[in-house]
Amino acid sequence: MPHAAERTVRRAFETLRRVASPHLPAPRALATGNEDTVWLISEWVPGRPLTPGPVPLQAALQDCAAVARALTSLHEVGTHHGDVGPANVVVEG
Repeated sequence: MPHAAERTVRRAFETLRRVASPHLPAPRALATGNEDTVWLISEWVPGRPLTPGPVPLQAALQDCAAVARALTSLHEVGTHHGDVGPANVVVEG
């Protein structure tokens, strides 16, 4: 029986397959290592992680709007992200 972390990754994979959003990476595959390791492989998303610090207002508003659209796409299929933060947001530039 898969452990909780593996079930979480598999559930995330299946959820992302149901979501069509230009603001979320498309899932490509699940990969397994040993019995304790499962990776969700998604499409490459060009850009950079969102980093704390000063950002021009217009850029900040655009980034916030894109994150809101991505979260809305997840909510529409009955799920949530669970770990939204700068390290999990990729922005252009």
